[in-house]
Amino acid sequence: MKKQGILLLAIILTLCAISPSAATVFLHCADLGNGVVELRYDSTEEAVPVRAFSLDISVSNGIILSIGNLNPDYWIYPGSFSRYVFIDAETGEIEEVLPGYTPIAPSDDPGALGGLGTDGMTIEMGALYPPEANAPGPTGVLCTFTVSAGCDVIVVGNAIRGGVVLEDATEADVHSPGLSGVSAPTGGVYGGGTGTLEDPYLISTAEQMNAIGINPVDWHRHFKLMADIDVGAYSETDFNIIGGDPNKPFMGVFDGNNHTIYNFTYTCQDSDFIGLFGCVYGEYAEIKNLHLIAPNVEATTGSNVGSLVGCLQWGSITACCAAGGSVSGGDCVGGLVGRHFGGEISDCYARADVFADHDAGGLVGRGYREISNCYSAGHVPQDANKVGGLIGYNHGVISDSFWDAERSGQADGAGGTGQAAVSEVTGKTTEQMRTADTFIAAGWDFEGESANGTEDIWTIREGETYPRFVRQQIQGDFVGREGVDSSDLAFFAVWWMEDECAASNDCSGIDLDRSGRVDAGDLRMFLDYWLVGVD
Repeated sequence: MKKQGILLLAIILTLCAISPSAATVFLHCADLGNGVVELRYDSTEEAVPVRAFSLDISVSNGIILSIGNLNPDYWIYPGSFSRYVFIDAETGEIEEVLPGYTPIAPSDDPGALGGLGTDGMTIEMGALYPPEANAPGPTGVLCTFTVSAGCDVIVVGNAIRGGVVLEDATEADVHSPGLSGVSAPTGGVYGGGTGTLEDPYLISTAEQMNAIGINPVDWHRHFKLMADIDVGAYSETDFNIIGGDPNKPFMGVFDGNNHTIYNFTYTCQDSDFIGLFGCVYGEYAEIKNLHLIAPNVEATTGSNVGSLVGCLQWGSITACCAAGGSVSGGDCVGGLVGRHFGGEISDCYARADVFADHDAGGLVGRGYREISNCYSAGHVPQDANKVGGLIGYNHGVISDSFWDAERSGQADGAGGTGQAAVSEVTGKTTEQMRTADTFIAAGWDFEGESANGTEDIWTIREGETYPRFVRQQIQGDFVGREGVDSSDLAFFAVWWMEDECAASNDCSGIDLDRSGRVDAGDLRMFLDYWLVGVD
């Protein structure tokens, strides 16, 4: 079908089980551009008032990324969507409902849904009619949803879930045609790549990193960081959070490629889901090999706040860290992740200071799933409700993990635990946390030993530093992986005023501004990193 501006198609749902003069539901389907499709309801031509109906919506190409703008006037429900339902161990009440496995009743959660990542969905819709006081108007937008590629949209009645329900509660099977010609979405402009597993989008500058957050149609794609970048120029709310809420989470893969993001800063008032990534959700969603140095996140009374991820709904975080800086919010606040609903966090650490009122942890604020081979060594507030050195409240399984009991000020690794929780997390002194044997005895794969594996994930300067990643490199740390200090300054001085850096491989990395000469410009940049990573 040829697309001319906004494409409208009346999708007719005809009742088959009753007389030919029975009711008809009219839905107008519009292509709003950039991969967004709108469903609009029109009851003005209904011969018989329709109480409610269920729809199966699928796409011929790509996936449905998110659904939003659900109209509460028409009582639009999650329908057959599955979601995690967490029960508060103390009150027995529903604490949180987010995408997952447990079906919920329609009345429990009208409103926005998100993070589908599938080629189809089912939604249930109901309309109230006069003389009921809260009856909506005869027409209105039911919802919008975003697709990842140009496609055809197929909309059919879901007879299993009731099909169409008349005002007199009579049920009937339904049938409807489909919609073709939805335009392909337009993604962001990065440093190369096409966003696939084999050819990921390449991120080489702070501007390219910030562009991800304003292109949600790319949030199911693959990204790879190609250089250390400093995002400190973005202050307050200037940085575009990636996957800013549960309705539009990041569902792709971000490979930090063992590079570092410096000075991530975000300051807001009472906002939820704050971090470099606000929400991460999806069976294949992954953040790996990414290092944050000196992040500073302030969300006042906000919930789900972390330096790297505000809320990990589902997916994995592997070999990531937050070294230095601070994270603050109201509840579910962690040095690396605010809330951990699903998936796994492994081989990660956080040394950021954490400030919160409830559910505050050095690594994770509140968690429900698996955490393994992780540690934290930042200060955590002692007067918060449910506060722990590693995690504020643990409902899941923590194994082979540690926290610095001295530096954190916390005697407990978990401030609270659910009935099924396993908290295999050990508090150590600062001296013990700077000893390789502490971690090797727990099965951590360290450089120089092979009993725990040969990947060489971790390294340490015995007695002086906490564990770091073998492949972690801090800009300005010229002589090792121990932070930027006087030994690096002495090494810098050896190359001072060298003017043939292009021919000598950037003068062993000293030519920070890539000018070809080691001079005052490089010194200014070096001083920007002074003492970064020093414990």
